[in-house]
Amino acid sequence: MQGNAPNGVSQWWASQPMGVRALFLVNVSVYVGGLVVPPSWSLSARNAPGNLCMQSALVVAHPEQSYRIFTSAFTHGGLMHIGFNMVTFLGTGPSLERALGTLRFTQLVLLLVAVLGVLYVLVAFTAQLFGYSKFMGECAVGFSGVIFALITIEALAAPPDRVITLWGMQIPARWYPVAMLAFTQFIMPNVSFIGHFVGILGGYAFATRLLDVALLSAAAAAWAEGLFPLSKLARSPSWVPAPAEP
Repeated sequence: MQGNAPNGVSQWWASQPMGVRALFLVNVSVYVGGLVVPPSWSLSARNAPGNLCMQSALVVAHPEQSYRIFTSAFTHGGLMHIGFNMVTFLGTGPSLERALGTLRFTQLVLLLVAVLGVLYVLVAFTAQLFGYSKFMGECAVGFSGVIFALITIEALAAPPDRVITLWGMQIPARWYPVAMLAFTQFIMPNVSFIGHFVGILGGYAFATRLLDVALLSAAAAAWAEGLFPLSKLARSPSWVPAPAEP
């Protein structure tokens, strides 16, 4: 029985679509890279969260630091942080990639990173206008904003009568992202509320087709898949082709 475990893991990994695999490996590689470089380096696991985090005050005051919108999403604050995020991502991402195709799914994730970063700054700035200035100085890292967006997209696409069980409670699928937001905030009060909240907003933006203007259509994705180098990647069994237009 023990001898079958590695084989089972390799079969499970082979069953994951290419986009999910690539994004998983990017997140893990960034985290592991931070562990192996000298602790004094700015990109070490000790220093990277502070140097690469999403901090609205810095982005507004120094637009050249807008790179934080992207670097923060792939930076994590510890083993438990990245472990929880990656387990959740592996449970949510594959079904959406199989529905959209690898190219469109990967583009959607990268677009969400950018959109959620902009929304993060806007929400923090708006909160400051109402006297909640702490959000402008909050230093947030992690892939969970994107994960909340994917959870929201999946929930909004579910049948109206579908329910999801969260710690023994039956919750209508459409309310599941909000329940997850509240639950996560309750058990881990130090996590970024805004980071998760804007993820839900990003999911609604996709579901209401507000992001369509920046996303490849299925036909455009299918055309791009015929071009080099995507044509070579598209031959892999883990590549999910763009679905046919309805």
